[in-house]
Amino acid sequence: MVKKDNSSTYKRLIKIVGIPSISPSSEEENRVAQELYDEISQEEYFKAHPDDLRLLPVEGDSLNRHIVFAMVRASEKTDKTVLMMGHMDVVAVDVFGPLKGLAFDPESYTEKLDPEELGEDAAKDLRSGEWLFGRGVADMKSGVCTGTELLMELSKKTEDLKSNVAVLFVPDEENNSAGMLGAARWLAKFQEEGLSFLCCVDLEPTFATGEDAQPTIYLGSLGKINPFIYCLGKEAHAGEYYDGFSVGPTVSRIGLSLDGNIALSDRLGGNVYPPFAALKIEDMRDEYSATILSRSAMAFSYLTSTKMPGEIIELLKDTALKALNDSITEHESRKATYRRENGMAAPQERLNARVYTVGEIMSLAEKKTGRSVEDIVSEIIASCPKKDDERAKGLKVISQVVDNLGLRGPLAVVGFLPPWYPHRVNEERLPQDELPRKAAKELVLESLRQGVKLEVRTMFEGVSDLSYCGFTGDHSDAKAFEENMPGGKTLYDFPTEELLKLSIPVLNFGPVGKDAHKETERLHLPFYLKSYPKLLRHLIETLGK
Repeated sequence: MVKKDNSSTYKRLIKIVGIPSISPSSEEENRVAQELYDEISQEEYFKAHPDDLRLLPVEGDSLNRHIVFAMVRASEKTDKTVLMMGHMDVVAVDVFGPLKGLAFDPESYTEKLDPEELGEDAAKDLRSGEWLFGRGVADMKSGVCTGTELLMELSKKTEDLKSNVAVLFVPDEENNSAGMLGAARWLAKFQEEGLSFLCCVDLEPTFATGEDAQPTIYLGSLGKINPFIYCLGKEAHAGEYYDGFSVGPTVSRIGLSLDGNIALSDRLGGNVYPPFAALKIEDMRDEYSATILSRSAMAFSYLTSTKMPGEIIELLKDTALKALNDSITEHESRKATYRRENGMAAPQERLNARVYTVGEIMSLAEKKTGRSVEDIVSEIIASCPKKDDERAKGLKVISQVVDNLGLRGPLAVVGFLPPWYPHRVNEERLPQDELPRKAAKELVLESLRQGVKLEVRTMFEGVSDLSYCGFTGDHSDAKAFEENMPGGKTLYDFPTEELLKLSIPVLNFGPVGKDAHKETERLHLPFYLKSYPKLLRHLIETLGK
């Protein structure tokens, strides 16, 4: 049985976890924001300085969700500000099965769990009484609650502060990060108004398995991009197979070339990160018929530590062209054999492969129609079913534009689907990289003084909203994404200009958890309640000196 705690942080955690803020959800995500806002507003500092506590709208959000931004200013005026960040949303709870109704009541859920029905590691943790199970206890309402508590504590003695300290809590991280994309615009605005952000500390938890579940501070955050390749062949009845060109073999070759290919994994500092992972292979035809597969799309997830969109788009082009050419060669060889065995003349036609980028296709569409890309895209998106998400809409934009251009296969179109999480790497190249590195080293020493072993790692290996605290590439890198994302800003409004202005140094330091997004998501309470608050305070004060 879990050991309950009377601390304000624990009580706040139980209350905030109790709000089922599954993203996207206007009402529940805003409930969390309002609850945090109301708690912070009770502090005397914020009664005296109400403008330092704000509920900020997420620009362009159809669900009208809000961001919590609160700042405690040092008594001695300064523009230097240390920022703590977290997200208020969680993922769905269908995996909880018959205990789904208790997913947001962590104490009851933990008590109801049967260790005999859990895996070995989860069962061991449950029996220990040291772990609290439930949706959002680790990812990431625990960090949000500790950050809130720390801000409220610091507000009581502003004369001790060497810099301002702020919190930023956003919705939608588990979906498309609309909250942090919107927050980037606010941060750029605050920076223009005079704030200087020394560092942003994300309070995402450390997730590990077994005995490796130890606290970790991360110097950067892994990136993620979603490449796709759309393939168009030539229609034919299945009974007249060789009169057309099926894209089935082409898509298969693309999958074999990219999916799980370690040779293409991004690498940094001796670390090899996960390879291309296929997310979907989709038949892009609207209805069933006895027609060969004439159009299909394959979408991937790709984690980055060094590679930018321009380099990735070239890889996609090369992969698509080779897959098409190899498929054409095989197709024509088989076609010749088929015709020969049926006493027919050898085929005369030679198919030619073409590969386009999204940017090239949209440029052709502009020239042909005399309309802007925005107009073309808006019209197509308006015709998409409401159930379609941004990725489905993006693929339909390409399919429709290719048809409108009258292009004929075999061809491929390569590009990206939303969202994009640019990697953030601390390589000690920039002057601002030094502060978070020094603070991390100091935190390791402080942890040892407190009897805690703290690991320092180069990258937080789950994507995070730290991606939107700045951009380490240049404008051409961002442009390569924007130009090759079907739908452009109409579909996914990536804040390029704001990110280029920000460049906030980052760290990630959160509680210790396990099994994110699973029914056994859990939080290690002894570290969370005893050590983490003191260590987080030490980190924030070190950064602000």
